[in-house]
Parts: sequence; structure tokens; C-alpha cells
Amino acid sequence: MVALATMLPVVTIGPAQAALYSTLFAYDKNDDINLVREYLRRFKREFKQGFISGLLLLALIAAVLFGLGFWASWTPTWHTLR
Repeated sequence: MVALATMLPVVTIGPAQAALYSTLFAYDKNDDINLVREYLRRFKREFKQGFISGLLLLALIAAVLFGLGFWASWTPTWHTLR
């Protein structure tokens, strides 16, 4: 639930995913950690790197959506080529 709450602002999706991924590996190594505290600590620690990767991910998604919209609205005019 904490991970979903920190993903609500779209720009924090990257840091939230990085912190969640890192926390899951820490939990796998040590089962008796406080997950919320560990997640928030890792969220703060990995914010900059996660923010940059999140922006790259959002740019990639925007480029794909733009391309899909462009090709969906494009009508070929084959008759003008003859």
C-alpha cells in the first residue's frame, strides 16, 4: 500500500519501483525487517537514480503513444504516387 501511495504522483513511479525492488531483495535476505521503514529509507536513498530512470521510462511511453497515435491517424494516399 505504501508503494502504491508513493506512485500516485506520476513522476515518482521510478523511485517507488526502485525502492520496492530493493526492499523485496532486502526482505528476501532478512525476513525480520520492518518493511514500511525499510521501503521509505530506500525510497529516499534511491530517489535521484529512480527519478531519472522514471523520466526515461515516461519519455519512452510518450514516444510510443505518440507513434501509435500518429500511425492511427495517418491515411495512406497511394493514388497520388501514380
